[in-house]
Amino acid sequence: MIDGLLKNTVTQVSTGTIANEISAEKKLILLDTRPQKEYDVSHLPDAKHFGYAKADFPSLENVDKSTPIVTYCSVGKRSEDIGAKLKELGFSDVRNLRGGIFQWANEKRPIVTKGGKPTSAVHPYNLIWGKWLKPHVKKKYK
Repeated sequence: MIDGLLKNTVTQVSTGTIANEISAEKKLILLDTRPQKEYDVSHLPDAKHFGYAKADFPSLENVDKSTPIVTYCSVGKRSEDIGAKLKELGFSDVRNLRGGIFQWANEKRPIVTKGGKPTSAVHPYNLIWGKWLKPHVKKKYK
């Protein structure tokens, strides 16, 4: 499913690689490119809400262009678009989380609520996309 959506304009990175980098405390910026309501239900720990339709590019004005940035969304399509734009703006180390938060949550990796509390809920985007979440992941519309 994912292969048909992506244009490969941004390097894809696996959930395992990012989990290892987070564990090793590698300096990187995690950008959640979903709408605020999806981010509020859950997101990767330490991820910043960035948005898509009204992406917060100004928040990166003072960020060194060589800083590693990982974008993600539900499955990777919207985040790939944002990643491509970041590359156009001169950021040199931009990667897209393959499978997005859906893959991350399906692998039982940690996600947190807006308040930073651990959760197993993910906003499924809509009924069609929600079918890609495994049964242990709670679908929560907000």
